[in-house]
Amino acid sequence: MNSNAVRFVRDVLIVIVSVAASSAIAYRITRSQQRRPSLVRATRFELIDGSGRIVAGLEPSPDGPRLRFIDQEGRSRIELGMHGDESPYVVLIGNDKRPRVSIRVDSFGNPNVTMSDDQWDGRLSLGAHPSDLPAVGPLPDWGLFLNPSRHDNYASVWVSGNRAGVIARSKQK
Repeated sequence: MNSNAVRFVRDVLIVIVSVAASSAIAYRITRSQQRRPSLVRATRFELIDGSGRIVAGLEPSPDGPRLRFIDQEGRSRIELGMHGDESPYVVLIGNDKRPRVSIRVDSFGNPNVTMSDDQWDGRLSLGAHPSDLPAVGPLPDWGLFLNPSRHDNYASVWVSGNRAGVIARSKQK
């Protein structure tokens, strides 16, 4: 083979390798751009497990957006969202489909944590509570409210401005 033929074969091989490498690089760039969209929009997102069962969902609700974690029975067990007035909340839900622990911030920015059991919603509440006591200054009334039953028995520790108090009430039959 003469030197011109060797150079020609070499140049053809360089062109073939360059075209193949360029095509592979362009393909990978295109595929990576297709896999990572810059924006995804939907009215509902669902996360499913390996068997296709929904385990979480992000969706609008009549009150506002919410993220729900769902148990094997299809029941919401944890909800995180915002009410229509844009006040956020987190709710932990018991086996009986009733809220057990609620953490909320009202539309005025006042937080509240409420715990319930199978007999009474709001058995224990900690946070900003409206009361019949006049608030002193811009501070909200704060308190811990314990209500062990559906009856008139309760205990409360509260603070309102520069005033504080403890209230215990037992209505015996």
